[in-house]
Amino acid sequence: MLLLPITHGKVEGGIYESTAFFIRNDTTLRECLFFGDVEPDSVSAYPQTLNVWRTAAPKIHDGVLDHIFLECSWTSSRPKHELFGHLSPPHMLDELMALAREVFSVRRPLTGKILDSQLEGVLRGVTLVIIHCKEPISPSEPSSNIVDVIVGEVKALVYPTRLGISVIGARQGMNLRKSYSLCSSINFLLLRLIHRFLSAHPNCPLATSRLYL
Repeated sequence: MLLLPITHGKVEGGIYESTAFFIRNDTTLRECLFFGDVEPDSVSAYPQTLNVWRTAAPKIHDGVLDHIFLECSWTSSRPKHELFGHLSPPHMLDELMALAREVFSVRRPLTGKILDSQLEGVLRGVTLVIIHCKEPISPSEPSSNIVDVIVGEVKALVYPTRLGISVIGARQGMNLRKSYSLCSSINFLLLRLIHRFLSAHPNCPLATSRLYL
């Protein structure tokens, strides 16, 4: 397991960090990437997510990393000043475009400025699993299942870019398996154990991470 710091927000005296986890199945040698709470790099006072994408890019290029668990707490209507250290669909798009550029740079280094039109299919074979969707607290918010609403908004923004990534929402007890891979399912129990460890060790530098399914 590889752990990298990400930024969840700003507090008095500094930033509030979270963690991104690269989790590898030692049998299949395949990996998934699981994010704790994270604010968009575009609004962060201390952006760190790009470092995670730069680590992920060669793994995606090599076909090792095929699932990304990333939070999207709010719908697109959430104003930027009320994100409170979380993503909304427009910022999810920004982050995925940043990832796609990093993967493209691995495939074709030193190509100069990368155009969006060059990114078609760059993330094909990768599944984005959206986690930590917050229930609406205002009557003006959508009344239908919030996971379906947020996933629909992300798809509406991401799919027209033709990056090739698949977008689904996390469901309790779900099992993810690639037909071409032996035992490449993601074990949610492992993720719960990580959360339990961090909760039981508050002095651990990684204890600022909070994982939600």
